[in-house]
Parts: sequence; structure tokens; C-alpha cells
Amino acid sequence: MMNKILVTTLAIMTPLTAALALTPPNDGDEFQISCPGRDTMTIDRAEYGISTLMWDNDNFQIAAGQERTRLNDGQPVWITLFRNGDQLMVDKATQNTFFVYAGTTALVPCERTYTRPDPLLTLTPWSDTHTAQNDEAGDGRRAEHRYS
Repeated sequence: MMNKILVTTLAIMTPLTAALALTPPNDGDEFQISCPGRDTMTIDRAEYGISTLMWDNDNFQIAAGQERTRLNDGQPVWITLFRNGDQLMVDKATQNTFFVYAGTTALVPCERTYTRPDPLLTLTPWSDTHTAQNDEAGDGRRAEHRYS
């Protein structure tokens, strides 16, 4: 009986596992918003619910997850609360974007100025074949490997 259950489970799970392995991960997206009161901001949404917020060249904030709620009229709204207290609000029905700066309560309308999917980054694993290829001195030591 136990063998029959195991075989049935494997028969169901094997095609599902193969299908998931062939599906590339969704690495999120990146967009820019222009809001009165601050230079253009870049928001990057990663696959696992992490969002980053950057503006100027030296301001960086991070958020985990999004609060999904509804306005009084039923419109779905997603709110991202960044660590510094900034809040990004997106009306999912209209894609209208708003911002609340840390320490304020004013809802500032913003304009999305740029959107693109994040490129999928694939890292090459290190292996011993690199040693043979990079052994310029011929002494079997690993050469320094630089990524560009």
C-alpha cells in the first residue's frame, strides 16, 4: 500500500517539478517616479517581496513586502512602507502612484517616468576547470579571477 502511494505521488510531482525547473523566475521590475518635493526616485521590486528606493546618488531605503488594502470605494491599493517612514502607494486599478514622505501626512501625486523588467542575473559557478584555464604560471595554483 505504501509503495503504491509513493509511486502515485512521484508520478504527480515529477512533471510538476520539471515544469517549475523550466520556468524562469520573475525577477521583479524597476520603475522611476517623479514627485514634487524630491528628485526622481527609482523603485526596484525584487522577486521575494523586497523593494528598494533610491534617489539622488546617495539615498537608499529598503522595504519588505506590501500592504494590500482597499479604499472606501473598493479600489485596490498596495502600500510599501520603507524603513525611513516613506510610503509608496499604488492604485492597482488605475496604476496611479502616490507618495507620502517620512514625517508628513500629505499624499503627493507622482508620475511614473520609466518602467522596465529587471534583467535576470545568472552567476557562473566556480569550478576546478577555472584552475586549469587560469593557471598562467603552470604551477597548479588558482589565478585571480576578476568579474567585469
